[in-house]
Amino acid sequence: MNLLTITRLIGQILSPRAPAPDGLTRFPEQTWESLVSISSQHLVTPAFYPALVAKGAFAPLPGDLKQYLSYIHELNVDRNTALMDQATDLARVLNEIGITPVMLKGMAYLFSDLHGDIGARVVGDIDCFVPEDKIEKALDRLQAIGYAFLWDKGPEPHHHVPPLSKEGFPAVVELHTHPIKRDFAALLSVEDFIAGVTTLAYEGAKIGIPSPTHQALICIEHEGLANRDDDFLRVSLRGLHDLARLLVGPPIDWQELTHRFARAHLSRTLRRYLTITRYFFLTQPDTISVSRHLPPLLHMALRFPRIRPGVTSLSLGTRCITDKRIRAAALRYGLNLARGKASLFSLKRHIADGK
Repeated sequence: MNLLTITRLIGQILSPRAPAPDGLTRFPEQTWESLVSISSQHLVTPAFYPALVAKGAFAPLPGDLKQYLSYIHELNVDRNTALMDQATDLARVLNEIGITPVMLKGMAYLFSDLHGDIGARVVGDIDCFVPEDKIEKALDRLQAIGYAFLWDKGPEPHHHVPPLSKEGFPAVVELHTHPIKRDFAALLSVEDFIAGVTTLAYEGAKIGIPSPTHQALICIEHEGLANRDDDFLRVSLRGLHDLARLLVGPPIDWQELTHRFARAHLSRTLRRYLTITRYFFLTQPDTISVSRHLPPLLHMALRFPRIRPGVTSLSLGTRCITDKRIRAAALRYGLNLARGKASLFSLKRHIADGK
């Protein structure tokens, strides 16, 4: 099976609406090896176990495969339990100085039980929002109890301060003063974000959770815009899985979302991301019509993955660079990249040098 077929099978297995793929128990060993390999790259392997159990497709699987999937899930349950304990401890400390941290992205999904299973979502770090006028107070308090920056604070404004870590705790903490990257601040103001927050009482701590509408917006902004860097053909099944779950959860105000993306001149990004979610996870908003087919270049990149770096680099040269001399360099190195003679980093370096 090619990459596109494997990726779509993973989406169907994890889809909150679709049944398990036909013939799942008859898949040859090499197909399961590909499914596990690709799902691991996308950080969604732990979600296999609860998804297959819910669809009644886990019990018939081969014993060694069941043991592996259940073990990976169990490890993630342990890690996420530790992350929630750490986040709760952090919230209690900040509550003492009048701050209610608002969990973002993966941590918001854990505290709101988005996936219906604590072990289904791989979470890398603890992202939470603290108002900008309280950030120094929060940092002083966390440093007083043993948290330290992983690197020095830089002079450039950012939507979060450098990560903090504490010995003996499993995750780094990123305190955000803006809910999304500043480049896309037109999508969601801090004031609007705060107005939609609800406060959860959890094990003696007060923890903020964004509204479902804002969780969807942040998911699309993070995975469809901020996290793509220069690779506009990149697909993250973890982010798409999150959005697929949000689509079947508490109601999302899609009229508000479409208005926000239109106001920021990002309507095409919204529809593109919803199209990709529909294609892999077979779910979409009831109020928005999206295509059933992947964008042609993305389809080609997944069907023939070796062309992806070259196509991405050529797009850099033709769409993102305006100076003719630099554009010509980008095109040359994009072609070399497609032929395996250069790397994306060398392309970016030559674009920066204007060679």
